[in-house]
Amino acid sequence: MSITRPAIRHERRWPVELAGLVGASAIAITVIVHLISTSRAWIVYYDGDSLVNTLIWKSLVDGQPQHWAMSSVLFVPEFALYATLSFLGLSVKATLTLNAIVNLLALYAAIRFVASTGRGQRWDVAASIGAFGIFGILAMLDSSTNRESFELPSLMATTTYYSATVIGVLVAIGLVRRLCDRGHLTARRREVIALFAVATVSTFTNPIFVAWAVAPLVLLLLALWRGRIVRVGALAAAGLSLALGVGAGVALRLPFAALISDSGVNYVEPGRLEGSLSYYGRLIAERAQTVDGACSLAVAGVLIAISVAASVIAVRRRWVAGSIVSSAAWVVPVVVSVGAVLLGTEATRYLEPVFFAPILVVTVLPGLLSPRRLRIPRPLRIGRRLRIGRPKRFVAGAAVIAAVVASGVVGIPRLVTESESVDPAVQCVDNWVTASHLTGAGQYWTIRAPKAYLEDPRQLVQVDAALGPYTWLVNRADYTNARVSFLVVNTTQPLKLPDRQAQQTPHTTFSCGRYTIVDYASATLTLGPPSI
Repeated sequence: MSITRPAIRHERRWPVELAGLVGASAIAITVIVHLISTSRAWIVYYDGDSLVNTLIWKSLVDGQPQHWAMSSVLFVPEFALYATLSFLGLSVKATLTLNAIVNLLALYAAIRFVASTGRGQRWDVAASIGAFGIFGILAMLDSSTNRESFELPSLMATTTYYSATVIGVLVAIGLVRRLCDRGHLTARRREVIALFAVATVSTFTNPIFVAWAVAPLVLLLLALWRGRIVRVGALAAAGLSLALGVGAGVALRLPFAALISDSGVNYVEPGRLEGSLSYYGRLIAERAQTVDGACSLAVAGVLIAISVAASVIAVRRRWVAGSIVSSAAWVVPVVVSVGAVLLGTEATRYLEPVFFAPILVVTVLPGLLSPRRLRIPRPLRIGRRLRIGRPKRFVAGAAVIAAVVASGVVGIPRLVTESESVDPAVQCVDNWVTASHLTGAGQYWTIRAPKAYLEDPRQLVQVDAALGPYTWLVNRADYTNARVSFLVVNTTQPLKLPDRQAQQTPHTTFSCGRYTIVDYASATLTLGPPSI
């Protein structure tokens, strides 16, 4: 029979939570300011995959028919957030900047939801800030433009790289922790319903939630049930909620089948175990060759090692909440990593839990490092008014205020300045395209940024190397009656024009930094067959 840790009576006071949110805001602003000052800013603002929600929003505003070709990820929560922020009327880049900050604050809120130190609200908030701060440091160690590198924490600042799924996984862990820590089934009713809802929405928008949350949590709960930490009723309730949620999420995806160009099955090749292991091993080795990369991997490794030790201690003390959270901190990344290799995948983003799950151990460390019954001495009275204990609160409050002031004074002006400027090469292309009043074409990784920042994105259509429609994360309505008369190319993605039609047509070229515009004036280039 499991024994819950003695709870310390405390009064939930909003100033404590507000102080935590303010501190988290300071960290979030600092992280984003640092990211946009590095080459990693390209991933946040201009990368092809990062701009899906921007293009969806613009197509809705322009009144286009909605006939999208999506991947296995539907980006529903991500788009809902981006659309909400777009109503503020900010520029594309400013909206992406604000979206990045909100993403990080949502991550803090999810960590806070999981936190259970056993020492009261102030410790819960402090531990959550600590965990969030560590994640911020990990994100600030990322600096390259390589989307396939092992620089995964910074992907949380984007609008598409599974940010909503990360939040869903953490919330699921928090709900499972609460569900198993309740005394009877009636008290678990809210957690059961909420867990079902989270599993449904998360699976609907991104099926990888099954691998990131459902499989690891079910295995973890089974192990804790065998160890008599988790009751069979809690195990059944959590397992049933997750299973039904996954089933409901899959069912909700069926009406959207026409939107999904690739269900994700092609990403799974169990026969390529050695290739997958070699792929991930090479990326880790490359990451370890830099100081920042070595530090990032070391922090993740240390956190996982601490999680293993913490879970052993929590299980021995029969602390239900601590056992679940500390075990999830290492079970989730281990199960996900092993599963990714066994399934033969080759996509670094699938291993994001290696960095965000281990930070959860910080939220249980105060409880593990304290005596079983924490005695809180009354402040020692000196005279009539002075009390020892208040100086600590004053110092803590002053530190939070100083951090916010510093991040505001230094960070906010930098964010505003950066949000008002667009990459010169992208702006050059957009100025030319807008002035031409014509329609052009380019490959996916070439035109995504100019297309997203263009006043009328329909002026650029997405094609493959043979000038055929490349229907991937794009509105198929773009190709309706499209008359292409110029191309946007770069040196990394040359176009092989069909039947030499374009080579035989007079043209002029315009240079825009990394881009080259090939203008065929009044000639119309014939699009080939679609490649997807």
